Amino acid sequence: MISKREVLSTLECYGKEFPEERWVVDALIDAIDSGIDFNSRSELGGHITCGAILLNSANEVMLVHHLFLDRWLLPGGHLEPQDNSLLSCAVREANEEVGLPETHLLAISPPGAIVPLDIDHHPIPANPRRGEGAHSHWDFRFVFRVRDFGLMEQSEEIKGASWRPVDDLPDRLQGKVRALLGRHLQWELVNGR
Repeated sequence: MISKREVLSTLECYGKEFPEERWVVDALIDAIDSGIDFNSRSELGGHITCGAILLNSANEVMLVHHLFLDRWLLPGGHLEPQDNSLLSCAVREANEEVGLPETHLLAISPPGAIVPLDIDHHPIPANPRRGEGAHSHWDFRFVFRVRDFGLMEQSEEIKGASWRPVDDLPDRLQGKVRALLGRHLQWELVNGR
């Protein structure tokens, strides 16, 4: 279970690293202060998910074709009780969706803190098959440098996985990844857990 303390600490670090995005930090803090259960996928007031921005040696990004949303997205998903950190959730999801072993990746973060490259707040439509109403996700997206591996799609939630050019990411995220690649020596590799 992810603690409120970890989420607030991560938000504080994110706000310092990306001050122009203080709005997303403040909006999630307000939602937490209002009492949402950010760990629960049944929380219709919004909950946290974690995604993995996986970069290979050619600086391509891994995208998966999500069945329910019928879109190409980053590997990622909901927090689970066994997750001991936001970062470990992103690692678990990368393993579950594309078979990426933890030993094949290193998280990239600014020196001194583990900070996601992006936090995105977006709506999710109702999913009657799962009995879920419309809600929103606060998606914490962590960057990983990936050693080459064979794709092994493992999730019943995706129908394809592919290394794609950074140009295939949404504009805002594309800009952040390009900026990171341009200054990658200023960020440090940290253990995936």
